[in-house]
Amino acid sequence: MKKNFFIKLFILLIIFVPFFFGFAEKKQLHEKLMIKGIGIDYKENKYFVTVQALDFKNPSGEKQPSIKVLKIDDDSVGQALDKIPELTGLKPLFSQNLIIIIGKNAADAGLSNFMDFFIRYYENRLNVKTRMAQNTAAEVFDVKFNDKPVTAEILKSLTNENSDVDVLELNRDLTDKLSDPVLPVISIDKENVVCEQVAIFRDDKLVCILDQNETMSFKILKSKSDVGVIKIENADAVCSIKKTETKISLHYSDQKPKFEINSEIYVDIIEKNKGNINKEELKIKIEEKLSSNIKNLLIKILNLECDPFKFGKILRNKHPIYFKEIEDNWKKMLPSLIFDLKLGINLKFIKFY
Repeated sequence: MKKNFFIKLFILLIIFVPFFFGFAEKKQLHEKLMIKGIGIDYKENKYFVTVQALDFKNPSGEKQPSIKVLKIDDDSVGQALDKIPELTGLKPLFSQNLIIIIGKNAADAGLSNFMDFFIRYYENRLNVKTRMAQNTAAEVFDVKFNDKPVTAEILKSLTNENSDVDVLELNRDLTDKLSDPVLPVISIDKENVVCEQVAIFRDDKLVCILDQNETMSFKILKSKSDVGVIKIENADAVCSIKKTETKISLHYSDQKPKFEINSEIYVDIIEKNKGNINKEELKIKIEEKLSSNIKNLLIKILNLECDPFKFGKILRNKHPIYFKEIEDNWKKMLPSLIFDLKLGINLKFIKFY
């Protein structure tokens, strides 16, 4: 009899304990503000933080929580975020954050001033996507679609995975003296939000934002896919760069380090008028244009004494004794760096039936 009683009790516990825990968790969720996106701006020695969050306590519909956009300022990002409970009566839940957007002024002032919070605070995840705003982060979160704020999910999806930069990668480049950070740039184009450019940093400060053509060249050098469409004059076709594979190797020229850059570029060709394209001529034109664009980009970035391509790491790993002698002056040596660029253009003609 006792045995049957304990069996029944055990079965009841299996059924009802998860229910009670679920109820308690649901109750806790209504007491929290689920952070989905954080924007950081800087002006006159103050940080202006924009927070997009889901409020389950005050739902906008029967099933959907309401989207709150908070704007807070203080002397530091951490102090600003500490004000959330006071302003909302809810405890912020940072573990669900999807994206951090850094305004241009904050990038100019230096990333190290605030990124430490996103590394050290225990609730923050290191795989949160990080972007830079062409102007302010606040205006990105102010954009509305159908009278509703653009969501953090949409902002996160603006770049594909191979072009993403997360908190961990950004912090790695910030703490490594031999490489410089880069960030995808979000801009507003006629009330639409796009991410088609890249920001280049020297140490932790912004030095330039690449235009669309420069960004394509940068993606080729970084072996990215879905690079974009290249415009070729007098070509009756659409040329889309789908995949790139770039390898950088070290050699010597007159006892000076010389970097050989070999890029295999895979281009999909969509003919507008079938049979009217001279394929070899098109291949030469694509190679000439890309070669010119990539060389110009390399010269521009090296003249800014930036190393997002990790030339310094390649040199240190292959010749550590030599590199130790010049390490302190490595960034100053970048403008005179010798490189040789070779492109392999692989065309694939797409047919429509």
